[in-house]
Amino acid sequence: MKLLLEAGNPTMAVWLGKQILGQRDVITNEHSGLGGAPIQVAIPKPDLSRLSEQDRTLLRVIVRKLAGKPEESSSQSPVQDAGTTPQEEPNESEQ
Repeated sequence: MKLLLEAGNPTMAVWLGKQILGQRDVITNEHSGLGGAPIQVAIPKPDLSRLSEQDRTLLRVIVRKLAGKPEESSSQSPVQDAGTTPQEEPNESEQ
């Protein structure tokens, strides 16, 4: 390699150094916030007060299902609690 430098080909010497000797360019990227402070990462909490009680009930059911927890026992299903009506089955007398 010394011969390459003496012959006036430093680019070839650098290339060979990287290929044969494993030399690498080290580039360090650092990110910072204002005035060099750490970058603030904030995930705002959702405002659940804007949801109705029915919406919060459904949300609780969904979260429990995702967590693998059993549903709370209730006389009505959460969907019925949310103001929807179940499909009524026809009486035998109506058929």
